[in-house]
Amino acid sequence: MGKVALSPDDPLVGRSLPGGYLILELVGIGGMGRVYRAEQTTLGRTVAVKIIHPHLVGEENAAARFITEARAASRLNHPHSVGIIDFGKSPDGLLYLVMEFLRGRDLARVIYEDGPLPFRRIVDVLQQTLAALAEAHNESIIHRDLKPENIILEPVRSGGDFVKVVDFGLAKIRADTTQPSITSPGIVCGTPEYMSPEQARGDVLDARSDLYAVGVILYQLLAGRLPFEAESPTQVVLAHLTQQPRDPSEVAPERKIPQVLVDVTLKMLAKEPVDRYSDADELAAALGDALATIEKLSRDPAALNAPLTTWIPRVFFLLLPLFAVLLALFYVRQRKQFYFVDHLVFSLSVHSFVFAILIVAIGAAQLLPGGRVAEIIFLSIGVYLFIALKRFYRQGWIATAVKFAAISFIYAVFVLAPALVFVLVTGFIQG
Repeated sequence: MGKVALSPDDPLVGRSLPGGYLILELVGIGGMGRVYRAEQTTLGRTVAVKIIHPHLVGEENAAARFITEARAASRLNHPHSVGIIDFGKSPDGLLYLVMEFLRGRDLARVIYEDGPLPFRRIVDVLQQTLAALAEAHNESIIHRDLKPENIILEPVRSGGDFVKVVDFGLAKIRADTTQPSITSPGIVCGTPEYMSPEQARGDVLDARSDLYAVGVILYQLLAGRLPFEAESPTQVVLAHLTQQPRDPSEVAPERKIPQVLVDVTLKMLAKEPVDRYSDADELAAALGDALATIEKLSRDPAALNAPLTTWIPRVFFLLLPLFAVLLALFYVRQRKQFYFVDHLVFSLSVHSFVFAILIVAIGAAQLLPGGRVAEIIFLSIGVYLFIALKRFYRQGWIATAVKFAAISFIYAVFVLAPALVFVLVTGFIQG
């Protein structure tokens, strides 16, 4: 049996609820109630128990909201939605909700403690969140209060995050017309910072309202701040209704936010639902595509930090025109007749063969854990070709180097460059 924490200020600690739930300690306090760590004595497992504040028991709207959370969450059966175990009322009239006990941190705390998150982690967390929302939306349940505090990240052994979406206290079951209203007419519910424009207007909501909230969270994760900030909640709501968010890459230029993520974010924050993604699955796919594009582009880093296969050809071909001029001067000065065409045909043939092997090698190396294999192959081929040409020309190292550079330049201009233009224009090998 779990150890009961000493808490003289909380009379519920140490108390048992119907169903055999022994309250062990207080773990959190919210606007609706308190959350406790408890033990289900019959099974000996740790659970979380949410108990409505005693002063709210007599309020019809508060009780309806609490019951709505139990009904909405109990209809969900998804690994990324918090699991509901039991629901009931104590002998003295307290409403309680028994849930699985989550040992992770909420996203708001992760943002505060871990600082800016890598793009891959951001996409992973949001895709898991969207998977839970897709299940809820499929059951005609709209969360209506999605925010970082309601996204719990549990650590897994592999080092990643396992997301749980919690707090369906403001959820709306669209198909249930008999559901009691949680708010009075004309009263807007939700968290202003994450509220969609249609929610702020009090319109009928659909799944795209939750996607707007996910867009606000994405903006916050990327830029380190909310898209709309003001001195009062009313001003924040008005900003959601009337203002366009700033480009997150301009808000946080040091983050170097890729344009593909900026485009996804701004589409999620469109004022009109029709201009957003149609559902959670489409948004999750868009985030996945954006991450794939980012990782593809990251394979071509800045020149100083680039692998050898990136900066060696650039430097090499930048110096080729100089070598070509030196070659012309060399031949003009040394001899009146020469069989340059023979050398050119041979060298172009060898270069074509070598570059074909090089392209295949680099492509294959990108599929392996270590891309340095392509660099080794590149250097090996270069050295081999240089030695082969020296033997063919039967001249000194300097003369061979000049000829080798000149032939490479001719090959780059008349063979490699047209091939690259063809690939870029036609998208022949893009994918």
